Order: sequence, then C-alpha cells, then structure tokens
Amino acid sequence: MDIRIESKKEELDSMIVNAIEEVFVDAHGIINTISGDITPEQTVRLDASKNAILKVLCEQLEQNLPKLPQTQKDVMSNFDINTRFVIDTDRFDKIVEKAYGGSYEIVAEQEMSNNSVIDFEVPSSALFFDGDVERIKMGNYSQYEIHKIVQCLYEDGLLVKGRYQIKANW
Repeated sequence: MDIRIESKKEELDSMIVNAIEEVFVDAHGIINTISGDITPEQTVRLDASKNAILKVLCEQLEQNLPKLPQTQKDVMSNFDINTRFVIDTDRFDKIVEKAYGGSYEIVAEQEMSNNSVIDFEVPSSALFFDGDVERIKMGNYSQYEIHKIVQCLYEDGLLVKGRYQIKANW
C-alpha cells in the first residue's frame, strides 16, 4: 500500500466510523425513531462492513494516486547491504607483525596511495606454492599479495570469515 495512504489509515478509519454513525442518526431521523442499542451480532456485521469499506476506499485511493517520485526507501532498495570489517593500514601492519614477526608495511608492499582502500574476502582463494605459508609465518612478506597474508591470518584463527577493507590515510 502506498505510504501516503498507509500514514492516513487511522484517519480514514475514523471518517468511515463517523459516516456510519451519521447514517444511523439520519436513518432514525427519517423514520422518526430513537436510536436503540446495537446487538452484538449487528456490531460484528458493522465492523466487517467498516473494514470492507476501508479496504475498497484504500484500493480506490491508491489507483487514483499520481505516481510518487522515488522515495528514499525505493532508492535505497537499489543498494546491497554488506557488512565489512574496516581497519587502517597501521593497525593492520601491527596485527601481521604480532602474528608472524618481522616488519610489515602494507602501504609499501601493496603500493597503496593516500585515501585508497583494499577490499577482500576471507577466506580468500589465494593460490599457495610450496613454502609460501612457511615464509609468510616466518615474517618474510615482501613477495606476497595481501590475499595470501590474510588467508594465513584466517587459517590461524586471527580473522573471521567475512568482507574486509584496509584503508590508507596519511
């Protein structure tokens, strides 16, 4: 249902209740009778009628509404929601150095520029050759892509499965 109608549904419901009450008063006035108590069965039938009238009214209003420009909800539905773990380069360097020793600078190793990011997923699909894992875990990083290093961190239980982003800002 259109948001413009949904937000006014209580008001529309109240209008219908008032209209029904007015019909009863007018009908009793025409016939010259006094309005009496409504039986429980009549109340159930009136509620069902009110709900049916409200449904038809909302359908009729919606079919005659001009098309809304895209609402924020419509626009946002075009985006995917992805949770990422974000870390800056200095903190990432310290994690790698603490885990495997040696000296590591992701900015230099990956030739990152200022205000750049590296996105990756863990586990990665990095291809390892004989001795790669051992060299990384001994602190020899210079010849390895970030994907191999993060895969080692993942396999050692230091990273969880997910999407990551490393940001370079200086």
